[in-house]
Amino acid sequence: MATELAIIFPVILVIVLTPVQIGLFYHARQAADLAAERYVDAARAYQATSADGVAAANQILNQGGNLADAQIIPGAQGPDTVSVTIRGNLNYSIVPGTWSVEASAEGAVERFIPEPER
Repeated sequence: MATELAIIFPVILVIVLTPVQIGLFYHARQAADLAAERYVDAARAYQATSADGVAAANQILNQGGNLADAQIIPGAQGPDTVSVTIRGNLNYSIVPGTWSVEASAEGAVERFIPEPER
């Protein structure tokens, strides 16, 4: 009986904890996606800077985004587009090892066009 339990228990443990680990991973990925979208929304506003985007992304990541060592990597912010990539590792992991998460977003920059130029 003890031998069977020694063999079966780790298998049952893996079966039970795998969905929890996958849920933690998807939660972290959704947080990274939301942080990237908020960055773009804030940075593409009329006369906004990338610092506005960083502040908006940090607000999401600090509210329990489940990402350790999150990096906000602004893309090339040109006159027409703004982009960002959010990278980090899963903060809580049941399974040993690191789980990396990455999300990107891009959007058009708002700009004022005078009436005669429209």
